[in-house]
This record gives sequence, C-alpha cells and structure tokens, in this order.
Amino acid sequence: ISNGSTLSVTATNSIGAGNIQGSGGSLTVASGIALAQINATGTLRLLSDVTTSGNQTWGNLTVTQSPLTTLTSTNGNIVFNGLLDGSTSKSNSLLVLTPNGNVTFNNSVGSVMPLNVLEVDASRININADILTSDQQNYCGIAGCYTQLTSAQVNANYCATTGNNCYSKNTSTLAYNLLASGAGTTGDYVLNTDIQGNSTPTAQVYIGDNGAAGFLYNTYGTYATKAFGSTPPLFQNNAVFARTLISKDPMVNFGGAINDASAASTHTLQAAAIKVNNASAPNIQFGGSVGSTNPLYSINALTQFINAANSMNGSIKFAANTTITSISNMSYGSNSFTPTGVTFQTVSPSASISFVVPAGSPFSLAGGQIKSNYVNYNGASTRTLGGITAQVSLSGGIVTPRAAAPVAAPVAAPVSAPSTRNSFILAAVAEQTKIERKYDVDASVDVGEIETDTGPTAKDEEEQKKKNQAKKAAQ
Repeated sequence: ISNGSTLSVTATNSIGAGNIQGSGGSLTVASGIALAQINATGTLRLLSDVTTSGNQTWGNLTVTQSPLTTLTSTNGNIVFNGLLDGSTSKSNSLLVLTPNGNVTFNNSVGSVMPLNVLEVDASRININADILTSDQQNYCGIAGCYTQLTSAQVNANYCATTGNNCYSKNTSTLAYNLLASGAGTTGDYVLNTDIQGNSTPTAQVYIGDNGAAGFLYNTYGTYATKAFGSTPPLFQNNAVFARTLISKDPMVNFGGAINDASAASTHTLQAAAIKVNNASAPNIQFGGSVGSTNPLYSINALTQFINAANSMNGSIKFAANTTITSISNMSYGSNSFTPTGVTFQTVSPSASISFVVPAGSPFSLAGGQIKSNYVNYNGASTRTLGGITAQVSLSGGIVTPRAAAPVAAPVAAPVSAPSTRNSFILAAVAEQTKIERKYDVDASVDVGEIETDTGPTAKDEEEQKKKNQAKKAAQ
C-alpha cells in the first residue's frame, strides 16, 4: 500500500493470508469483519479496529482513529515489530486484546507521537522496547485490570476503607483515574479481583530487550539523577539491558506479576509516571509480585512533578502481600509510599534498596520485610525503617570494609642445615634487625670480622704472622 493509498477490507477472505506490504499507505477494516490473520510489514496508517482469529504481526504502525482503536486476536498472538505511534497529540488510545495469546512489543512505542492510553489485556505481555504514553499504560490479564463497583461495595463504603483504591473511567479513552478516599459509586471501578489480594495473578509481564538502547533511557536517567543522585545499575554496564516505561499525566499500571525475560536476570526496569499538565497526581501500581520466577537485575520507579523543583508527587502502590525481588539495586521515589505486607529483597550482597519520600509525606512498610544489606532513606543509610528492621540479602550477610590482609612471611626453599658459624652470622643479623625495629636507629653487623666456614679472616692471618716474627726475634 503506497503513500496516499488506502486498502479497504470489506469481506472476511478479501486479503487471503493477510500479507500486507506497507509503504506509507492506510488500512481500514469494515466493522464486524473478522480476518484470519494479519502479517504486515513496512509502514502503515491504521484507520479502524482490527479483529482476527489468528495472529497479527505489524511493522511500523500509526494509529489514527480517535479516541480509541482496538486490536483483537481471539486465538492468536499480536506482535509489534516496528514503531508504534499515535497520529495526534493526546488523541489516539489503543486497546490490545489476546484472550488466548500473547502480546509482544519489539520496537519503540511513542517515539514519534505518544499514544494517549495504552491498555493490553493478555495472558502474557513481552516488553522488549521503551514505551511512552501521554496518559496511561495498563498491562492487564485477560479479564482486564479493573471491574465496576457493585452496589454492595458502594453500600459498604468500600472506597473509604484504608487500602482500597477506586477509579473513575473515561469510557472514550479507557483512562482510569484514582479517586480520593471515600468517593465511589456504581459507575466507578476497583482493581480486578484477580489482581487485588492475589499475589500471583494470571497477567504476566516479561521485561526483555531488542538489542538496542531504548529511546527513553537518558530521559529516565535525568529523573533518577535528580531523585537518587545516580542512574540505576545495568547488567554489564550496558544500556541495551534497560527498558523504560514513562507515562506523562499520570499512570503506569502493572496489573500482574513482572519477571525478567532472561533466566540470567539481565534486565533493568525503569518506570516513571510524570505530572506535567494534568491536575491528577501521577502513580505507579504493581499488581503482583516482581521477580518471583526470574528476578530483574534492577527495579526502579518514580512518580514526579516536572517543575522548577522536580519534586516527588503522587504515589507508588503495591498489591498487598507480594514480594519484590531484584539481583542488584532497587529504588523508589514518590510522595506517598505505604505498601502493606510487601517484602522487598535483593540477591546480591552488595545491592541496595533506596526510598525517596519527602519529609512529612506518607511512608510506611506495615507488615512487610526488607532483605538487603544496604538500605537508604532520603539519602541516609539505615537498618530500621517504616517500622521494620532490615534483614540481610538473599545471598548472605552485610558486606563490611575488609582490613588489609596480613602479609605472610616468605617461605624459603629447603636448604641444608647451616654450620655453627653460619648460624652465628644469621643470628647476629636477626638480632640486629630486632634492634633496628625497636630503637629505630641505624646499625649494622660487620660480618667481615667474623670467622666463616671457609677459614680464618685476613685480620687473623696478619696477627698470626706478627706472633711468628716476634717468636723468631726472641730466639
């Protein structure tokens, strides 16, 4: 499909096997038409929803429909191999549904024009590239991340109960906004029961890479340096292994468990919810355990207000009674941090866990645990924090500065036992060495006046000669 041209699909079998070569053209599929599969390469503009029974594979794809485009594969996978973007600022949301398959992002999302809201409902989500959205990112299980409040929940003041979070929904854009505590009607939403109270939800997010550094790596580095004084650690100090997810105004939501795509635990996750213009406070939500199967190399999350002060804002939330595990450091910066029953643990004995929360802002670790040899709170080292005492890392005790190792005396090669006179020389030298060390004075042993095994010294021979001469004179 060449630039300026449009392929309009109006019948189920009209494009056969679904092979499409894009060269800047557009694709539209009539409502109610379910195709067998899509195998698109090149660059396309998508003007409609697309439903297939089998796989969908896309090259470079620009979503143009406003406010929402839906891609559905009822029995297959959906793979994005090229760039994925919107066409107009804050206007193009995307819902990706694979009730019986996986969704994979192999290339940058939002590097040209961010999507407004991105929601993925799948049993497994593979994130191998950086993702930028203008509003929200929701990575959910096949039942989605949220469900409507019931009348019973409303009557029981569910939303007013500590620890329960309720959300309003923009049905046009799929944006869910966190409500103030106490609010909530039957038109509002709560986290899906598969997420809330379930430490191993069906949704599974895997963090991998595509062999290239992500386009958001340096952006997150700027945020992290401001908050923590440094950037997150990287496997082999290589940015290829970092994946960054940023949503501006206001949320990144992981509706399931998160694991490293590599059994070798090589990947660093960097997630940021940034407040720029929206009045809503930014937040990041972890709906399941992180690293329970394959720990990430490093875990990092920030909710921040980008203004003159770049201050912490919003909240970072965790499903209750979950476990967050990384090989190396993890860091969290927010204006509110109050998980319940959550364990934060590092594998490496030299790894640290850092929390940055402004003084006076909500912070607690009620019912939780920290297992790491190094813990920092607002830049200060501590072993007691949020009502708990930190334990050692999963690989052992606290690393302490090591004293210089004692220098062992050199071991000489075996030699024959010295003669008495040689023993005297060695003893004299040894004794003189002791005197030097004790009194710190210059001294020496004149071994030239000591008889050796080889015979009398020159002085002895001279004295003997004089005695012989005196004896002859007397005669």
